[in-house]
Amino acid sequence: MNIYQMATSLLLDSLDGDIQFKDGALVWGNTNNQNQHDILISYQGEWKQFPYVGVGLESYEGASFNITALKNSINTQLRSDGFMIRIPTINFNPNGTLNVTTNATKP
Repeated sequence: MNIYQMATSLLLDSLDGDIQFKDGALVWGNTNNQNQHDILISYQGEWKQFPYVGVGLESYEGASFNITALKNSINTQLRSDGFMIRIPTINFNPNGTLNVTTNATKP
């Protein structure tokens, strides 16, 4: 992957979403996975400048839903952000939470 295919920005801590620091400096890096995560967990309307962005995965946990519709939503949202995506994989953990593998890359 060349540098033009990577979204480079400030990295966020995966546990609490705070900006990462290392040795007192901000940490920069590839944010493609971070951007995918933000799209998947966001609800439409949460991003003022992009009101139609978001899948709202949390609303699917513990609910009955059409898995094909969820895959289509993921596909549409990530393609809109410039990702190339194959069919996402969706599994349920024993505790009822979703495990989503997007199979997405930047072209």
